Parts: sequence; C-alpha cells; structure tokens
Amino acid sequence: MLARRIGGSVVPRHALGRTRWLPRQSAARPWYIREPVTNRAHWIRFRASFAALAAARLAVVLGACDSTTTPPDRDVRRVDAATDVSNDVAPSGVVRLDPAMAEIVLQADGTSTMQSFRVFFSAAAGSPESDVTTEAAIGLADISFATVVGNEVRQARHGGTTRVTATVRGAMGSATLHVRLVGDVVPMGVDPMLPTRFGSAMADPTPAAAPTLEYPLEGAIVPNNVPPMELQWTQVGDSNAYRVIARAGMDVDVTIYGTARELLVDRAVWLRVTTSVRDAPLTFRVEALSADGRTRRTGSTPVSITVAADTVDDSSIYYWESSSGSFRVLDWTTGTNRTLPTNSAAVNVAAGGGLCVACHTVSRDGRRYAFTTGNFSYGSLRLGTGDGGAPTYASMYEPESTTTRGYRASHGAFNPVETEGGPALLLTTAPTLGNNVAGHVRFQLFHPDTGAEVPSNLPAFIASLPASVGHDVLIPDWSDDAHRVVFSAYDSDAMGLTASTTGGPPVLVHAYVRILTDDAVAASIVEARVHVNEMGQFEFLEPRVLVQSPPNPSFDARDNNVLPVYSPGDGALVAFTRSTGWWPIRYQSDPTNNSGRIAIVRRSDAAVIELLRASGPPLTDSTWPQWSPHVGTRYAWLAFSSSRVYGHRMAPGSGFSPACVPQGHTLCKQMWITAIDLRATADGTPLVDPSAVPFWVPGQSFRASAVSPRWTVRALPPG
Repeated sequence: MLARRIGGSVVPRHALGRTRWLPRQSAARPWYIREPVTNRAHWIRFRASFAALAAARLAVVLGACDSTTTPPDRDVRRVDAATDVSNDVAPSGVVRLDPAMAEIVLQADGTSTMQSFRVFFSAAAGSPESDVTTEAAIGLADISFATVVGNEVRQARHGGTTRVTATVRGAMGSATLHVRLVGDVVPMGVDPMLPTRFGSAMADPTPAAAPTLEYPLEGAIVPNNVPPMELQWTQVGDSNAYRVIARAGMDVDVTIYGTARELLVDRAVWLRVTTSVRDAPLTFRVEALSADGRTRRTGSTPVSITVAADTVDDSSIYYWESSSGSFRVLDWTTGTNRTLPTNSAAVNVAAGGGLCVACHTVSRDGRRYAFTTGNFSYGSLRLGTGDGGAPTYASMYEPESTTTRGYRASHGAFNPVETEGGPALLLTTAPTLGNNVAGHVRFQLFHPDTGAEVPSNLPAFIASLPASVGHDVLIPDWSDDAHRVVFSAYDSDAMGLTASTTGGPPVLVHAYVRILTDDAVAASIVEARVHVNEMGQFEFLEPRVLVQSPPNPSFDARDNNVLPVYSPGDGALVAFTRSTGWWPIRYQSDPTNNSGRIAIVRRSDAAVIELLRASGPPLTDSTWPQWSPHVGTRYAWLAFSSSRVYGHRMAPGSGFSPACVPQGHTLCKQMWITAIDLRATADGTPLVDPSAVPFWVPGQSFRASAVSPRWTVRALPPG
C-alpha cells in the first residue's frame, strides 16, 4: 500500500457571468423534482418512504446510532470534544432526540431550511423522561454538513446523511439528519422563464432526437474537491436552450439551464454538488428545447461519474504549453492558471515567442525548477521573492551562462531531501553530436545553485548496469525519501530491424536515437539505491531491473519503457510510459510515435500492468505520468498527457493552432487525471488494472497543448 503523504459565488472565465437563482416552479414539475417537506402530512409521507433507506444506509455508512466509529474509507471530520464520550465511561442514562429523523432542504444558491431538536433524558429505558435540551451539548458527527447553534442545525453546506448527537449527564444519543440539495440555476443572460418553458413543453423521449453528452466520460472517478468541470453535448435539430439535470440518489437534485452546447457550472454550486457525494455515482442528463418551445427532447442517455470521498490537497501542476513555448502553473484547488513567474531572461523571452524552452524539472516541494533551451543548455531557478514582494522563481544561472561542457541536457530530478548530501540535480546529458550517430546518454550530478558538478560514483555505477538493459540512461526520478532513483536504460550500440525509409524491406540499424536526449528504443526500467557516504558524496548502488524490455529482433515491435516516476510516500508503485518501437521519434523526419500508454510496476514483486482504462483508445499517445503528491484513503491520482478527444472542444474539426499538432499529431496533447484504486495494487494480490476512466484537468486551455506535467505540493499562492 502507499503511505499517506502529509502535506461567494464566482463563475471563472465563462460567459455565463453572474447567476440568478429561481425557486422551483410547481407547474408541470417532472417526476424527478421533489417538493420540500413543508407540513406535517408531507413529513409523515417522507418518513415512511425514507426510514427504510436511511436505516440501511446508516447500518453500512454510519454504523449503529449509538456508535462513534467512523468507517475507515470515509474522510469524515469528527464531532467536537464537547459532544464526544470517552469509551471508558459507562453510560449513566438514556438520551433521546426529537425528532429522531429529520431533513433539511438546501437550495442550490446556498440557502437552507433549519431544524431544531429537543433532547430528553431518562435514568433507564422505560423510565420517565425529562427535557434536558438546555443542558445538552449538541453537535454533528460530520461538522462539514452544517452549523449547530444551541439546539438548532442551521445553514447546511452540502447534501447527504449524518448524525446529530447530544451528550448530557454522561450519556449520548443521536438522531438522523438528511440534507437534500435541490434547486434550479438560471445563469445571468439566460431567459428567467426557461424553467417554465421546459415544464410546459411536450416531452419527446426519442433518443435520436435528444442531445448526447460528450463530456464528462462515463465511468470517470474524480476527487471530492475537483474544480468545476465543463459539461459538453451534441447539437440536435434547431434546439437553442438546454438544461442539465444532476442527481445523486436522495441527496442531489439540481437543474442548470443554458443556451450553449457546453456548461461550466458556477463554482459554488459545483462544490455543493460534489461534496454531497462520497464514493457514489453522480449522474448527468441533458434535455433540449425546440426553437419554438413546444418540444422538450428528453431521451438522452445519462452519464455517471463517481465522486470519491478522497480529496486532492493543495498542489500545483507545472507543465509545458508546447504550442506557445511557455511554462505554466495550474493551481489544482482553484483551477487558476498562469505563466511561470520568474526573472529568467531565457524563460521570459520564450514566453514572448523569442526562444524555445522545454524539458523542465521541478522539485517535489515545488521550490526548485530546471529547464533547457532549444540548443539543450540548461538553466536553474529557485523560488524566492521578486520585486514588490511577489513570489518569483529567481534565476540561479541562465542557460549557457556556465562554461560550455560539450553535452546536451534534458530532463532530470532534484534531491528531495537536501539535508542528506545537499542540493543536487541529477540530469540527463548526451554528447553534442548529430542525430542517429554513435554516442551515449549519461547522468551527471550538478549543484542547482551554482552549476558546479557534484562528486558521485555515477560513471562507475552506469558501467555496472546489466548488459541486458544497456548503459545509456535517461530521465530519472528521485523517491520521496531520497534513498532511491528510478530511470530508463537502453543500449545505443544494440542492433535491430526497422522499417526502411524508402519503402523496401526492413533494415538493420543501431539504436542511435539521441539527438533530443530523451529519445530511446527498447528501454527498460531500472532503480538503484542512493547513499551519501562519510565524505558527503552521493553513491548510486545495487541496480535492480524492474521492467525488462523483452527481446525482439525488430526495434519497431519491441516494448519501450520510459519516463518512470515513484508514487508518493513509500514509492510502492512506479508509473511509466510504454510505447511500441522508438519513442518519441526514430528520425527527425519521422512522425511522432503515438503508441504511448500508461503502465505501472509494483516494486515488491515487479508485477506490471498497463492502465488501459486510463490510456484510452489506441494511438492517442498517453505519456508523461505524474503522481499527485497526496494519496487518499482509497485512491491515488495520476496525471498524464494524451491526445484523446475532449468533448467537442478538442476534437477533429474543432479548430486549433498548427503548433498544437507537430509531427503526425492530429489533436493537441492535453492533461488528464486517472484515479488509481489502491485496493487493486496491494502487495500479495494479483495486479489488475487499478485505473479509472480519466477526466480532463480543469483550468488548462482547450486550444493549446499541455505536456510533461509535474505535480507538486503547492509552493505558489493561487494566481
């Protein structure tokens, strides 16, 4: 298992603008919209229908009413100390709350009903009761649900079911509280009568006449705090008005109206919806209204995603927007996106289109940054304070500012624990020779503040690698504890068959692919132990092959394993990219190899599984996996780049810059995230695909490329 790593209402960047809230309309209400419980008769009917479901749900999710145990797979914040009862204190009476079961209705705009409780105490079951409401300490088993003031539960925050607890005279009792999130949302600029028009139109349930949801993807799993996702669907007939219905069991029933084929839900509404769902399905359905308002096209197929109880804590994704040649920082929690703030002349010239920068490396704490320029010299940055006091990545040294060393630099890895051995950057380097000529790719160790080479045993270590994997090494990753590195290794002197460039039979060639330094063929995944000796020097020891590229006379058909990264914490898993044949290219004139898919290897037994659900359709070039720095109770999260379709925003014919699709690509590569179910990766169990259908990372531009994500703890404030 992986170790756990410790670490209103705004509509972001969308034409919907401000939001107008409308109450539910009672006329012609569809069956799936329920009225709030407003009187005694309704309350009796509600209790009769709700009691059985609530009892079953509580038995599984919350336990018995007098239990204070929280299920291990729920991220539940506990009741405060005033309402807790120590397990070694024997109950001295019986506490009863009235009502024993209650419901609060939370509108999508954040307003809610309230519920008061009375507390009764008796010395024993069947004994006379006395009203002790004013004495009791009343709280919630999950304080995220609402605010408690005295004996009243006020201002609900999200839907779901929890317990109201009362502690008095050494005893505790509880009641069931259900919060139901409902409401119609009509954005500013949309006809406020649209809900009424939908309600009065005649339903047409024919599937062929209904819009089809294009995004999100069926079966995706998202963190509980995922930023707002844009929903997208197809155009049908003359429809120019739509509504999206979001439902989750008895907890969520929200309808959002619009006039476009996509909808970015208001952030406050979105978070009320997602936090109402924990490890359960959230279903979306879209309906369209004909232009004359007479027909409501209702036959669309619902799409369900799972909202996990796990969240992704404060973190940032640093990536290269290759279509613009700039480095970007995307804040996960807020979905905000900005250019990397730095005083580096090279990076700032690149952002203006004057220079190519790429091959960035970011430390695990997000405070160090290295990169290369178009001639493969490298620079180093360190987070500090710039002019005006704003956080800025200060240039430690610019590319080509140090003595020319006669090599090309590429991706690397920073020592994550600088108290052991000091600051160090393990960098991929290669000779400054031409393409597909003899030469080797090596590692060198540099001080990221000065550029000076750091003493190590790297030459001897590389020479000690097994002949079966070769002695060309590239693109390392350093484990959280700094005690291991993992990397790819191949043999550039090896020979194999490859397709002829003139159309003839396959030809026999050497594995000379290293003009870009990160190119490889027939590569294996190797890890090594890292030790700092008594002289303070780094020693790389005991190489171990985790993933061997199996023999094949054809380079074009051989597994190629590259871009390995340790999972956070104990590094029990290594994610990597697997392609068939040369990656990413063989010759500079070749199209990119689009066979990339994401895989993981379990270090305990070297079991390998390709993540087919995450990687998506064949030839969508899924590469550059990167773990979230935080691991949940049930899920870890893995980001990667892929050229798969994103609704109609990034699809054939959607329109995008030619710079987005170099060397054989047909769509821009963009960032996606998949959930990794930790139960399926546990030691001693058969390794099956633990990935889920992925989701597109909110906050990136859908008209630009986004590659090589580096996911770190948050170092910059949201910008």
